[in-house]
Amino acid sequence: LTENRGWGLFLAEPVKAGTFIVEYVGEILDEHTTEKRLWEDKKRGEDNFYLMEVMPNQCIDARYKGNLSRFINSSCHPNCETQKWQDSATGETRVGIFAIQDIPEGTELTYDYNFAHFGGEGTTSFSCMCGHPLCRGTLDANPERTRHYNRRVAISWANDDVFYKGVVLSYNMKTTKYEILYDSGEKEYVALEEQLTEGEDYYWLTPPNPDEVKRDEKRKSDSGAKGDKKGKNGTKAVKA
Repeated sequence: LTENRGWGLFLAEPVKAGTFIVEYVGEILDEHTTEKRLWEDKKRGEDNFYLMEVMPNQCIDARYKGNLSRFINSSCHPNCETQKWQDSATGETRVGIFAIQDIPEGTELTYDYNFAHFGGEGTTSFSCMCGHPLCRGTLDANPERTRHYNRRVAISWANDDVFYKGVVLSYNMKTTKYEILYDSGEKEYVALEEQLTEGEDYYWLTPPNPDEVKRDEKRKSDSGAKGDKKGKNGTKAVKA
């Protein structure tokens, strides 16, 4: 058992980066069955999910039929990742857990769940309990909630010639403010970009993630499209 995340999976022997550890297995569900199960889980108040999306119309559900991979917890700074491949004999897409760094014996295995929500944009965020100093605080795959995550920034205030360096931990879509962890250890919520906090000046110390650049370009393109009011449909609450 882990301290605050229930069961976990720990290594009995050391592994090297790139090592295949275990395949994620379970029942193969189509989109209709997946949605039906998720609604049933929601009615029961279930908060533990073992679904992994293989492709848009197919999921693996390890709740009732699975292996030890279902006990691997999520982390914002994981030591493993999921990889997909196509079985040449059956043509099926399979998912495995692979080490992304050398991992010593006795270490807990983790990967980033990147949860997508079932029920729309306004659904409650899943809290992350990985305990890492730079934990983003959520298991969400929603790019807005993780905007500029782990990017370093320098911030100065009115009548203060000093720029204080820190790192972005999270972004709050309602307040449009970023949670900043300064190098001194202090935390603060600051509005950056278009809506600056009064008296604030700042500059980025590290470049943005390439994927985020693409999202920003798409966001600007969508906002400029006349009459475009396309929103998200309810997506599946799954590990991606």
